[in-house]
Amino acid sequence: MNEKNPPEAIDFLSLENDDTVLLHLLVNGSWEPYDGVMEWLIQKLDNYVHFVVSGQMAEDTRYRGRAATIIVHSERFPPELAMHTLARVRKAVDAYAISLRLTVGDQAHQAVQLPDAE
Repeated sequence: MNEKNPPEAIDFLSLENDDTVLLHLLVNGSWEPYDGVMEWLIQKLDNYVHFVVSGQMAEDTRYRGRAATIIVHSERFPPELAMHTLARVRKAVDAYAISLRLTVGDQAHQAVQLPDAE
């Protein structure tokens, strides 16, 4: 999607008040071409999950033993199909005790309700 934001890179990490590590994933610009954006996003999400599950996150003592939440922050509201895909991803990462949230636009502090996963 963007050579400045390769899928293998973690955009940034932060700590939430309840000692949860937030792994921020930024979706900048348009969701077009949709297939290309989704391919990039799925690769990026796979990398984030691997970062947590493989123990790489825990190598940093600030993050060791803490819960993980992936926050997908999109500049623009995702298409409906992307919302359903993110809901399925949220359900899948739950098996690894990883949470997933979506925020949009200037509402980075407020999660968007994802549909129920099929």
